[in-house]
Amino acid sequence: MANLKLENEVSGILRSYSDSPPTHYSVEIQFVSLLAEKYLEDGYESKEFEAGGYKWKLVFYPNGNKKRNVEDHISLYLVMAGVDSLDSSWEVYVDFRLFLLDQNKGNYLVFEDAFTKKKCFHGAMPSAGFDKLIPLEDFTDVSNGFLVDDTCVFGAEVFVCKERRTGKGQCLARMKGASVCKHVWKVDKLSSLGAQSYCSEPFTAGDYNWEIQLCPNGNGKGKGSHLSLFLVLASPITLPPGSQLFVEYRIGILDQIHHQHHHTYSAKDWFDGNASWGWPTFIKQETFRQVDNGFLKDNACILEAEWIPGTRALICMIYMIAIAHRKLVFHPNGNKKRNVKDHISLYLVTVGVADDSLDSNWEVYVDFRLFLLDQNKLNYLVFDDASTKKTCIHGAMRSVGFDKLIPLKEFTDVSNGFLVDDTCVFGAEVFVCKERRKGKGECLERMKKPSVCKHFCKVENLSKLGAGGYRSEPFTAGGYNWKVVLYPDGNGDGTGSHLSLFLECAGHPLPTGCELLVDFKLGILDQIHHQHHHTYSGKDWPA
Repeated sequence: MANLKLENEVSGILRSYSDSPPTHYSVEIQFVSLLAEKYLEDGYESKEFEAGGYKWKLVFYPNGNKKRNVEDHISLYLVMAGVDSLDSSWEVYVDFRLFLLDQNKGNYLVFEDAFTKKKCFHGAMPSAGFDKLIPLEDFTDVSNGFLVDDTCVFGAEVFVCKERRTGKGQCLARMKGASVCKHVWKVDKLSSLGAQSYCSEPFTAGDYNWEIQLCPNGNGKGKGSHLSLFLVLASPITLPPGSQLFVEYRIGILDQIHHQHHHTYSAKDWFDGNASWGWPTFIKQETFRQVDNGFLKDNACILEAEWIPGTRALICMIYMIAIAHRKLVFHPNGNKKRNVKDHISLYLVTVGVADDSLDSNWEVYVDFRLFLLDQNKLNYLVFDDASTKKTCIHGAMRSVGFDKLIPLKEFTDVSNGFLVDDTCVFGAEVFVCKERRKGKGECLERMKKPSVCKHFCKVENLSKLGAGGYRSEPFTAGGYNWKVVLYPDGNGDGTGSHLSLFLECAGHPLPTGCELLVDFKLGILDQIHHQHHHTYSGKDWPA
């Protein structure tokens, strides 16, 4: 035993000896040499055991945890089992000790965390232990008694104090078992299908059930003009609470004649319990129905969904404690809108502003802190605003945070513990004092998703229209509904002498005190020569 070095100060491990066996669990591992060959990089997981009302297991790395760049040591961890069945906001404080039997002396070498008595387990950190339990040389030295006849014995004592955080959590997870997976769905008797949507039979990819959703007559922006296709998570209940699933996929319509000119789109999206992703304007109706294209044959089409392997995604568990609704926005490559380079950016954003649930004159004063977990030391790096204690969030400034949280080089350095096994953990504490500005506010908003949009309306029986004028059916442009208004006998200054034409915003969802700037053109078409159209352009704030 003289060769064993108990370097408490260096490794952060408090070591002692005990004649008593571990209270809760022991595991004897035989043929450790074979185990070391089989688990070169992965860890060996023991069977589950119960302590303090929770289930646990030990994970042993006979060659050291390569995911944490451990060399020349063995690694041992205590892991909470069944984490997916627990709410995302849970926390459990644990006082634990790990044991290694000295088979020569019949006593145990005991390992504890030298820095803290109680360790916090939660959804983003369901394990704790020691990357460098003891040097591999000391472990394999028969004179130390830890590995005798290719056999070792580990154990654990786990004393649990239950505490739960009231904040909410969110987990962004990549699809497990990502591999090439294709599902083909043949849709027969397409012409007999109605206007509603249709879903394929559920199928499995990456341990989750999915459906292809088809809207033959289009959906949303593609209604009446396109065929729409979507991918739907068919069994969202299988996701842990507050989780989202990152999937890279491809959807297509197969060419049944040439078998090569398939019409496909690819995407990367986050799926949750309510999400379906796809394309409302997947393919134009005329293109789809053109015989030579081969998409529609014998009144049937063949749809295909494919999962693309090699997907990599950050997994983030976000905790928020707040009175008002908030969310965290993370830029893993830096916020390019602010010209941030070589850093990561993180912001706290007020939710409920974009959907106009708050009045335009509101103000909220916030005392907030952002967190980044060091997964090596199991503590958090905390970020505060150095210039002010309370930050004012209002309609014109809906977010606060840090453009340059930490350099990207430091974030990706495994030794710092911020990004380990392609996983990071952020968090937030938000203490809110609500105050409202007494003055009135005004919001000048540009149209969302600006694009060229045309709408035609044919006005028949013009001579029979009265002074009340004519209003077209509502149509959508830029996310808002509009109507063309016509007064054949004029309106206002043009009454009795001119024909009057207006653009009207039809029931737009603008917040109180807001106006929408629109660049538009109205015209009357020349139905004979098809060129001498009478048009006017304008930029206005429709009421």
